[in-house]
Amino acid sequence: MLVYLMRHGIAVPGGTSLPSRLADSLEDESLDEPCSDAARSLSDRGRTRTAAAALGLRALKVRPAVILTSSLLRAVETAEIVADLLEVEGALEVTDSLEPSANPLELFSTLHSMQASHEFDDGGVLCAGHAPNLDRIIAEAIGGPFGSVFLKKCGTVCLEFPWELPGASAGSRASPEVSPRVASPRSLATRAELLWMLPPRALRQLGRIEG
Repeated sequence: MLVYLMRHGIAVPGGTSLPSRLADSLEDESLDEPCSDAARSLSDRGRTRTAAAALGLRALKVRPAVILTSSLLRAVETAEIVADLLEVEGALEVTDSLEPSANPLELFSTLHSMQASHEFDDGGVLCAGHAPNLDRIIAEAIGGPFGSVFLKKCGTVCLEFPWELPGASAGSRASPEVSPRVASPRSLATRAELLWMLPPRALRQLGRIEG
C-alpha cells in the first residue's frame, strides 16, 4: 500500500487577521481579531507554491485514491489544491491522526479502520499534515530515530507498506501474506519502505516540466 505524506503549504503567521473570505463563515468574529492557529489559512505565496508542488506530484504520476487531512485550515486548503490538480474524486477525509501533536501510530490505526469502507488501488492514500507529526510518522514507519527526517512545507515522502487493504491490485508490490486484520499498527509501522522523498523545490521543478 502506498502512502504519501505531504506537509501543508506556507500559511499566514499566527496572530494575523482572518482573511476576508472566511469572515462570512464565522459567527461573532471580527476581521480585527487575530485568528487561532487552527484557522490560519495558506498565504498567497503558499497557495502558489502548493499548486506548483502538486504539479510535480502529477508529473510523478501520483494519483491517490483517497486524501486525508488534519482539521487545521492550512492542511485542508493544501489537500484541496492537491485534490484538484491531481483530479482526485470524492470528498477529503478529516482525521485527528494528522493533527500536529498526534501520536504517529494513530495514522496506522486510521488506515486500518478504513479497510472496511474503502477499496484502495495502486494509487494509495495521500495525507496532508504538519510537523512534527509527519516527521514522527516517517521515523516510526522506517524504524529510524525521530529527527532523522524533516519535511519542509509542501515536501512529500512516499512510503510503501507491505500489507494490502481490500481492493488492492494483484500487481502491487505489497506482500499479500501480511494482513492488516491480524497485525497491530506498531508491528506494521517499521516495515515500510521509503520509496522517495522530495523537497518542495524539486517538486516545483518537476511541475514546471509537467506544465
